[in-house]
Amino acid sequence: MLVQELRELLEELNDEWEVRLAHQPTWPLAHHIKGVVKFPDEEEYDEDELSVEELEEIENGEVDIETPIVWIVACQGNCSDHPYAPKELWDRC
Repeated sequence: MLVQELRELLEELNDEWEVRLAHQPTWPLAHHIKGVVKFPDEEEYDEDELSVEELEEIENGEVDIETPIVWIVACQGNCSDHPYAPKELWDRC
């Protein structure tokens, strides 16, 4: 999913509604969202501070600093009120 696609999905929803993360469809768990992170971040890469191994990973294409991924980060532990997500969520996507 691209950032624009996620924006479009959220566009019509109420700004005051809580957002949670559901995962593991066979044993659905729910998590609060801690934040959103762009990683890797090309601004964090200073060639003078990188190890030989890190530079090799970038050169070999193992780490693509020009096309980062946006990660939605869950809080540690499950939601405090109920740790499970509704199983039917996966049928509605």
